[in-house]
Amino acid sequence: MGKNVVMFPMNDEVLQNKLFEGIKMHALDSKNLTFLHVFKEVRYPYIIPPYIYPTEKEREGIKETVENLMRSMVEAKFGSASNCDFICLFGENPKEEAANFLKQKSFNSVICATKEKGNLEKIFISSFTEYMVKHSPSDVLVLR
Repeated sequence: MGKNVVMFPMNDEVLQNKLFEGIKMHALDSKNLTFLHVFKEVRYPYIIPPYIYPTEKEREGIKETVENLMRSMVEAKFGSASNCDFICLFGENPKEEAANFLKQKSFNSVICATKEKGNLEKIFISSFTEYMVKHSPSDVLVLR
C-alpha cells in the first residue's frame, strides 16, 4: 500500500469501526491519510424559483462541520490527526464526485468499509463501494 491513502468514513458506527480497525491492521497511521466525504446535493427544479440544497451560503458551514466531525473521530481513535487531511465535497451523485476527485489527485490506495447484506443482497457489496472498485484509478481495499 502506497504512501497516500484516501478513506471514506461512513455514517454507520459499525463501518466506522471497521475502517479504524483497518487503519491499525494495515499500519496506516504512518501514511498520509485523506478522509473524504461527499455531501449529496439535491436540486428542486419544480419549485419557483428553482432551489438547490445546500445553498452556497450553507455549504461552508456544512463543510466545516463535516471536516471537524471527521477530525474529531480520528483524534478520538488515535489521539492525533497530524498526518490526515479532511475534505468535504458536494455533488448530485456522491459516487461520481468521489471517483472524479480520485482521478484528479494521486492516491496510491482507496479504502472503503462495507457490511454484509441479507439474503440475495449478500452477493453484492454496497453500491458506493462497488462503484469505487469499478471506477477508482487506484487500488481499492474493501473492509468487510
